[in-house]
Amino acid sequence: KLRRGNTVAHSNAELETIAHRLAMDSPDTNKDGELRAIPLRELITGRMTGQYVLFLLAGVLFVLIMACSNVANLLLARGISRQGEMAIQQALGASRTRMISQLLVESTLIATIGAALSLPLASAALHLIRVHMPAQTMKFIPGFESIEMDHTVLLLTLLMAVLSGVLAGIAPAIRATRCDVNEVLKAGGRSGTTSRTNTRLRSILLIGEIVLAMTLLVGTGFIVKSVHSIGIINPDSAPANVLTLRIALPDSRYPDDASCNRFHSRLLDAIQSIPELDSAAIGSDIPYGNHGASLPFIPEGSSPARPTDIPNIRTVSVSPAYFRSLRIRLRAGRNFSANDRADTPFVGIISQGLANRFWPKQNPLGKRARLDSGSDAHSITIVGVAAEISFNWLDEPSTPVLYLPLAQSPSRTNFLILRS
Repeated sequence: KLRRGNTVAHSNAELETIAHRLAMDSPDTNKDGELRAIPLRELITGRMTGQYVLFLLAGVLFVLIMACSNVANLLLARGISRQGEMAIQQALGASRTRMISQLLVESTLIATIGAALSLPLASAALHLIRVHMPAQTMKFIPGFESIEMDHTVLLLTLLMAVLSGVLAGIAPAIRATRCDVNEVLKAGGRSGTTSRTNTRLRSILLIGEIVLAMTLLVGTGFIVKSVHSIGIINPDSAPANVLTLRIALPDSRYPDDASCNRFHSRLLDAIQSIPELDSAAIGSDIPYGNHGASLPFIPEGSSPARPTDIPNIRTVSVSPAYFRSLRIRLRAGRNFSANDRADTPFVGIISQGLANRFWPKQNPLGKRARLDSGSDAHSITIVGVAAEISFNWLDEPSTPVLYLPLAQSPSRTNFLILRS
């Protein structure tokens, strides 16, 4: 919590100094490290939510301007027939300012009535959106279920109604009151010059409306595509039939890898007896799980010049049924088996993206790489290649992944994955 008078920028300046000091004291572990403070609201809503909201507000503004253009065109057409009325008022001594004010009051009244009629429609639409929003989309919009129309919305609606009335009515009001009294009264209506001017102005409004409509159409297409892509990141996984739950093993009861492996084995054996179950697996991470680890990955034969050149690869420890439970296709090689134990040579399955990155146009099966897990470094042999799958809904393309047998690289915090 920031002290009174302090700012995020000031705190980040202090954190930058601390990060620099840590890098000087321990360059092996803290070089190029960064400490950064972000507002809690940004952490909760995510870095994309604000951009989406601004884009949606821009879309709403475009629709509002288009509506104002429509009303302005209607008022221009009506103003042509009212020039006789304006000429009579002006002949009787009414000032042009007063006549413009009268016409602006009329257009503002139209906008206010429209706003009042829109509020119950907006409330009903908001209720329908909340009820029918897909769950996979709702989870990425924190607080969406509590969105409602409050006094702020009412005040903003009133303000926008007044501004819209002025925006839509100012040009027609100026045009309707700009006339030669003698000519209008002699003609008993409108002059040809005024008609041509009005037609030109209406054409300009119409062109602007079409431009805004096309911009809005393209922007809406991008939004629809983005929202659609959220739900089809992993189209083959069929998440509706998958149940996951997170398990964290305490150090006191499971002090070493062997005890963790025994627990995982007993758990899977017990769960297999559930008759409705199609498959069961354990993995240290799942799509949207946000628990993946990253370890330095050095293919055999490469020799990075500096430690900072060693890439960190997402690693996921999984049981053999993991790929079947999440419907991740194996494109080449074999799956893990019960024979991949802690006392056997270390093996791994890589994603297609990882294969393309380190062994382009080669067969990665049988290739070896060194994995540095901190306490020790060991070599693994690539035995399979899996299809791409995204663990983060913002990943496009997805992050390269290295899958490791759970028995050879046990994790204390895992997800139990059940497919019915």
